[in-house]
Amino acid sequence: GRAACRGGRTRRRRRSGRPRLVTCGILVASLAATWAVPAVISAAAPAISSYSFPPARLPEFVAGIAAALLVRHHGWRRSPVLPALFVAIAGYAIATRLGATPFGAASATSVGFVLLIVALANADIDGRATGLSSRLMQRLGSASFAFYIVHLLVVQSVMGFLPSERTDAEGFLGALVALAAALALAQVLHRGVERPAHDLLLGGATRRSQTPPAGRRHGTPDPAAMPPAPPASPNG
Repeated sequence: GRAACRGGRTRRRRRSGRPRLVTCGILVASLAATWAVPAVISAAAPAISSYSFPPARLPEFVAGIAAALLVRHHGWRRSPVLPALFVAIAGYAIATRLGATPFGAASATSVGFVLLIVALANADIDGRATGLSSRLMQRLGSASFAFYIVHLLVVQSVMGFLPSERTDAEGFLGALVALAAALALAQVLHRGVERPAHDLLLGGATRRSQTPPAGRRHGTPDPAAMPPAPPASPNG
């Protein structure tokens, strides 16, 4: 009996470890793809920019999802902030050296940013102060995808109104205006498009999960929720 119990526990541990290994494999593969995909695109279609071509940025998205799953479901907790910050800074320095190459957009920074995001997420989970868990930062984070979509268009539009030979003060003022406009437009896009689309896509699944079984849709009580019957009287 004890051997069977030990064998059952071993099989359960193996089954629970498989999703973790698969998720780790997806994370490693997606980080490698941040180098491979831009290389393939630049060789096959040199006119396409790896910076703005969505399939070229897909590995970053997949890496972020895999890292989030590892933190949430598979116990990725050993991630100190300071070493992750150093790796992120080093990756950014390498990216500046790569410049306009296909690898300057995200290839060199992905590993450091994943480590830093995981470290900061674990700091929030542990209740350590990072300055990033305030309501303002959460609002900015919720609209970050919309900001990513619009910021380059806004910057180009604002800078188009400035003279080609502008002073540093004019450039700085234009950058502030572009930042404020991009943040405002991102909030409008997030509230008016992204959140309604999210609710529309997930609303059906949520309603289905909340719909009671067919036998209980018209007021039939759930047997599992009914109170137990009182014990029978010994006198009959």
